[in-house]
Amino acid sequence: MSTPADTNGIDAAGLARLVATGVPLPAEVEAVLPDGRDDYEISPDLARVLAGIVLTLRPRSVLEFGSGRSSLVIARALSAAGGGRLTSVENAPEFGRDAWALAERCNGVDAHRIVSKVRVTLTPAGPFNGYVDAAPALSARAPYDLALIDGPSGPLGRDWTMFAAIVHLRPGALVVVDDTARAGERRAVERWLRRWPGLSVLLDRSEMTRGVAILRFDGTTRARFSLRTIIGAVYERARQAAREARGRVAAGSGRVGTAG
Repeated sequence: MSTPADTNGIDAAGLARLVATGVPLPAEVEAVLPDGRDDYEISPDLARVLAGIVLTLRPRSVLEFGSGRSSLVIARALSAAGGGRLTSVENAPEFGRDAWALAERCNGVDAHRIVSKVRVTLTPAGPFNGYVDAAPALSARAPYDLALIDGPSGPLGRDWTMFAAIVHLRPGALVVVDDTARAGERRAVERWLRRWPGLSVLLDRSEMTRGVAILRFDGTTRARFSLRTIIGAVYERARQAAREARGRVAAGSGRVGTAG
């Protein structure tokens, strides 16, 4: 992954310093940072990075795929920065319900959660898992200055999000990708970079908890055709289907054995 020289509002060196040293956070933001004991929440270091970006760049509109503690951290930071809009896409709203309820009550923050099913969707680059019901609301609340990609879960779960988001990002928008220490998420980022020349990596910190990459969008939505991307997506989808089939067979065998 290559690193460009600068982006709107912050350059690569400034972002590196923000990640390395952090930004002083208001008490109301500090109070809602995760403690790292729940693997389903964002990590404490990513929470600080997100809050620092919001407080430093003061985005007017933030988009996130996957809601919960991250929503509350972003909303509190938006409120401390003067207000803004938060749009979250989630397929399992029962998780993180309390955090979302608090996010909705943050002063000066227009928080809206889009609840959508996740299923395999065919895109120009292959079959990916996506939030299939989210498109109308995503478009209605666009454009976005900052996006967090932390869902949907599972193989091929991250790829679709960029197809949904990129047409709604403002030029200069930052995209924060969680879990890039995992091979699947790193492959998703690599596929995005091959497909969209308007995306570039501003920061890649795989050594952070679960890994974090931050991309910059320059406003170019033109896409390149990549046969490698399509073949890779189809191959990974086939592997996922095979794993699911083996799981069903194993579960069926277990039930038969128990009954006997």
